[in-house]
Amino acid sequence: MTSSQLTLAVDTWTCQAVSVSRFLLALYRRLGDEKQAANAIQAGAPAEERGGRLGLGPRIAALKLIHGQEAPDAAPGEARSWQVLVEAQAGVCAFHAMADHCDDGKARSLRGARTANNKAFQASLRGYRIAFPEEMSAVGISEAIDAAAETCLASFLEDLTDASDEERESIRKDLGLTIREALAREAEVGRA
Repeated sequence: MTSSQLTLAVDTWTCQAVSVSRFLLALYRRLGDEKQAANAIQAGAPAEERGGRLGLGPRIAALKLIHGQEAPDAAPGEARSWQVLVEAQAGVCAFHAMADHCDDGKARSLRGARTANNKAFQASLRGYRIAFPEEMSAVGISEAIDAAAETCLASFLEDLTDASDEERESIRKDLGLTIREALAREAEVGRA
């Protein structure tokens, strides 16, 4: 069985979210910052559940080295870790926004997952904004949202094999706008 590019992207975001949230959890526990540790837990919770349900453990374990659980001194910086977590959660939220748009909001079976992932996205935003000044976190958040939206859209279009170039361009514009608007809305909710 082959997986779609969009499924691979969502699985990758899931693995990244788990790995980075675990790294940030360990970092903040070492620093004695339970508030930020709680943000890391909340930001990674839906990904932990999805990863366990889909058997993504080996892929998550492979990311341990990148995010420092095995060698904390070689880990990427705290800011980069929050940015990766925001991007991963934004990517999953972009998928849900796209699914809602394509299904005219009737994707009821995804409602619980969408709500949980939106809350995780907001927790990752909150954690990033607490850890770093607004002028620094705003740039990282913007870059993460743009990267997630583009990856989600590009993956969907790659899977869409029977559309003409004109249809693909129309979908790119319409769906791209929908995804970015949904992520911007959630980012503002996360600011509150």
